[in-house]
Amino acid sequence: MGGRLRFFVLGVAVLMASASAVLAADALTNDDVVQMVGLGLGEDLIIAKINQAPEVSFELEVNDLVGLREKGVSERIVQEMLTRSTATRPEPTAPAQQPTFSADGAPVGGYQ
Repeated sequence: MGGRLRFFVLGVAVLMASASAVLAADALTNDDVVQMVGLGLGEDLIIAKINQAPEVSFELEVNDLVGLREKGVSERIVQEMLTRSTATRPEPTAPAQQPTFSADGAPVGGYQ
C-alpha cells in the first residue's frame, strides 16, 4: 500500500506542477505568432489564440510590422495583434486640474 500511496502523491505533484506552469504562462509575443505561422497553423486558429490569451506583449512599431510581414504573418493576423494590443493598453489618465487665479492673485473656482 505504501508504494501505491507514494506513486499517487507523486502523480498529483506532477499534475499540480504542470497546471501551475500553464497558469503562469508568459504573455503571447510576436515570436509566438511567427512560430505558429511557421508551423502552418491557420489564420483563424492563430487569431483565436491571440484573442483568448490571458496576456499579450506584442511589439508593433513600423519595423516590427515589416519584420512580421517578412516572416509570413498575414495582414489579417497583424490587424488582430494591433486590435488586441490596443484593447489591453491602459487608458491614459486626465491631467490634474490646475488652479485658476484672478488678476489680484486670489484662487478662483473653489481653490483655497
